Amino acid sequence: MKKWIRLGALLLLLLPQRGTDVGELLPVEVLLVEKEAGQYAITTDTGNSARGDSLKAAMDTLRNTAPGVIFLDTADYVLLTEETLSCMDALQGFVRPGTKVYTVEGKADPEKLGAFLRAHGPDTPLYRIIKEAKMVPKLRLEGDWHFEGR
Repeated sequence: MKKWIRLGALLLLLLPQRGTDVGELLPVEVLLVEKEAGQYAITTDTGNSARGDSLKAAMDTLRNTAPGVIFLDTADYVLLTEETLSCMDALQGFVRPGTKVYTVEGKADPEKLGAFLRAHGPDTPLYRIIKEAKMVPKLRLEGDWHFEGR
């Protein structure tokens, strides 16, 4: 119970602006970061997407073009490709340190992967991957989704 009270208080403190209508918030659970034609391409499970020359530029575009207020503090999972693994340090400025990070191989749909990751995803928070130089688990599509080595 205390966890929910703390989470609610944290959400109130982290709202982008005072007076933001809750109906305008677009809470993200899954964030996919890819590279396409030399640009970062970001897709969320809320159906929003953006591109940019850098991760920051893509995130800025995502926030500016969304039909509401993109709320990344709720992101539980970030999916990276082999080409975007180098942006791991930059991710710290956009998502919580406890957000779980995975690499993905195959065509990923963030809208469909949330439930799978909640049930099957290994515990690999961003802070631990960076601090301990841990390997990022690889999610593969071979018929069904599965984690490599599991």
